[in-house]
Amino acid sequence: MESAPAENHGFSSRDWLWVGACLSAAIWAFLPILAYDPDPNVFALAEHWILDENYSYGFLIPPLAAYFIWERWDELREIPLEGSFWGLAAIAAAFVVYSAGILGGVLLLPRVSAILLIFGGILWIGGLRWARELLFPVGFLFLMLPLPAIVLNQIAFPLQLFAAQVAEEALFLLEIPVRRMGNVMHLPHHQLEVAEACSGLRSLLALVTTGVVFAYFFGRNHLQRILIVLFSIPIAILVNSARVTATGILAHTYGLEAATGFFHTLEGFGMFAMAFGLMLIVGFLVVKIIPERAP
Repeated sequence: MESAPAENHGFSSRDWLWVGACLSAAIWAFLPILAYDPDPNVFALAEHWILDENYSYGFLIPPLAAYFIWERWDELREIPLEGSFWGLAAIAAAFVVYSAGILGGVLLLPRVSAILLIFGGILWIGGLRWARELLFPVGFLFLMLPLPAIVLNQIAFPLQLFAAQVAEEALFLLEIPVRRMGNVMHLPHHQLEVAEACSGLRSLLALVTTGVVFAYFFGRNHLQRILIVLFSIPIAILVNSARVTATGILAHTYGLEAATGFFHTLEGFGMFAMAFGLMLIVGFLVVKIIPERAP
């Protein structure tokens, strides 16, 4: 006698009505946080990506997360839907975080709660195995969230000082007269300020995200993936220091006009391409040097 096939899930029609009601409530609550807020003093997440160039890469994060899900879809189809009530606890926690952010005026918290809500929904409908399988794609979404200004300020200014210091040493070795005062470099005929936009914060955030993607595709174990991500940080900092140095050389040799405007933007694209190439080399070396079955 053949055994009857197992049910894919135990959800009744009433359960799916609850799912639909919760999904509708979530869309109503989170649409102003993620897509568009009519308040001119409050920027939704997508508006933040448009207005702040540091986070313009944020538009790439959701499609990449969707690709990570699509890539493992065949495995997910084999996992039965075993809904867990822990998902309801995660959903409740998401709305608590959302309320705390709205009442406290902390914009980051409602954005975090949106990701918690997604994870809670997966856990509620799919169960623990689905949640474990989709933990990385959902966690990857945290990279699209802009950091609070107080955190950015703590990171940006030290990066400005470091880039100016490295550029000063490099220009000195090239026998270009330079004197640095903080984040301002004084050349014989020009004065260059390593402003916040030139701190390398934008390339650091983008390159760390790139490092996570590289680690996902290149890494064969956790150690390899961690090393690839960690190496993205010094690569971003050093490449930005090289960009500031190149700007100083151009300003000294061809004048301030050659070091700003279109050429400065073109220089930025070139440096990011160099950083991307270095990341490819680092990823290749890490995989070759670190054994696949590392402890």
